[in-house]
Amino acid sequence: MRSKLVTAMTAAILAVAAAGCTSATDSATSPAVTRVAIILGGLANDGGFNQAGASAVRALQDEGQVTGQIRESVATARDAEPIVRQLAAEGYNLVIGWSATFADSLYQVAGEFPKTKFMVTGDATDKQKTTPNLETWNYSAEEFGYLLGWIAGQTRLTPIGVVDGQALPSQRRKWHGFELGVHAVNPGAEVRAPVYTGSWEDAQAANQATVAQLGSGAHLIATNSEGYSPGVAAAAAARNVATVGMSSATSDAAKKVNVGRARLDMLPILRAVLDRLKSGKFGGQTSVSTIANRSLVLDTITKVEATPALPDDLQARAADLAQQIADGKIKIGS
Repeated sequence: MRSKLVTAMTAAILAVAAAGCTSATDSATSPAVTRVAIILGGLANDGGFNQAGASAVRALQDEGQVTGQIRESVATARDAEPIVRQLAAEGYNLVIGWSATFADSLYQVAGEFPKTKFMVTGDATDKQKTTPNLETWNYSAEEFGYLLGWIAGQTRLTPIGVVDGQALPSQRRKWHGFELGVHAVNPGAEVRAPVYTGSWEDAQAANQATVAQLGSGAHLIATNSEGYSPGVAAAAAARNVATVGMSSATSDAAKKVNVGRARLDMLPILRAVLDRLKSGKFGGQTSVSTIANRSLVLDTITKVEATPALPDDLQARAADLAQQIADGKIKIGS
């Protein structure tokens, strides 16, 4: 009995405290500004997928379009669900689960908070269902890979080794698209089968895999902007071999060898989502990042010592590529 009484009193105290916090937040926030929260599976400055989501929210906040909250390094769906529920209870207008592993948690909480809007992330073949208060987002893994391969092909280097983390279906589609992109530019290039280390964070395993690829004659290494990428950069820099796919901010070694990467720009997608939310048209839709809608783009391109054949006007060529794809003049995979 005493336990129940203490529990009830504690709940009442917490409710009063929460009400006070909500009141303070609401009074400090303009009613016209949408409140957006994004839950990341990793760090907001990882140079890759998580940073893409966080950067778009920050950009909208800098413009005064939203008041944002970024929750980093949420490891599992079990960890995500109470955070999603808390953010919905705090009155956020849009809660984004920036990992496909969070999907079940968002579907669960979306049913409990019908007035809150949610976005679930995935990729182009995930069969996720939309609801009146939940939209899905995905990206074309094949097109992402195609654009990265298009960059790699421009170097004229061969053979090309591939080092990655986990052999997820989306990653397999990405590297299939990569090979198509390479051969669209350099039909004679050899693209080796990807080597998967099994981890997104193990830099030592990635380093060893890269050393093995270089030892067997690879002249270019393709990879991802993930936690493991410093290991790839270090191995490539030790032999002055070029890489594609990681951020120049990965490490000092990456600055010496990395040509560039394909990058996810979520700002065009989130702008459209925000417009639907404000106009009352949110829900029941899926957004897809593609080359044609400029949500898959080239990052900064650098001609490193190992890539003397790299053209100086790749950004202009990439813009032309995107336009040709949008116009239907180039069909990836055909």
